[in-house]
Amino acid sequence: MTGNVSAISIGQNYQGGIIFYIDNTNQHGLIAATNDYINSVGWTSGFSYTTNALDSVLGTGDINTNKIISISGTLSTYAASVCYNSTMNSYNDWFLPSKFELNLLRNNLYLSGVGNFNSFVYWSSTECANGSYAWAQVFSTGQQISSSKNLIRYVRPIRKF
Repeated sequence: MTGNVSAISIGQNYQGGIIFYIDNTNQHGLIAATNDYINSVGWTSGFSYTTNALDSVLGTGDINTNKIISISGTLSTYAASVCYNSTMNSYNDWFLPSKFELNLLRNNLYLSGVGNFNSFVYWSSTECANGSYAWAQVFSTGQQISSSKNLIRYVRPIRKF
């Protein structure tokens, strides 16, 4: 098994998705779903709650997603809930990437032409400090923008391995 783990690389299909980050142990990292969520959705589904999902660094997308879900629930269709409720390729531990994770995803997969991304705007799980906006990223330019939570954006679930 160790032999297989050491052979992993960015862009490789692995454990239900495509690897876009590998830590320095070469045994753990992040995987993006092979495709976007079927429909574009808002960061919210009509609610305007502040969730305090403010973490933006590597390894915090799942923390943010859980904060959002704890405030907003799982019954509505919005960015964090569609990731949280996803089961893809037999895996059900997907979450919405943090601002940094989303940028890493763009830089390591989209720019390499891997993963069927579109060039438009994707949601991150990172809420802006004012609570009315959340961070999103324009994949064509790499620009990260604060965006009204009610706007419709693309969603790409990720998971840890």
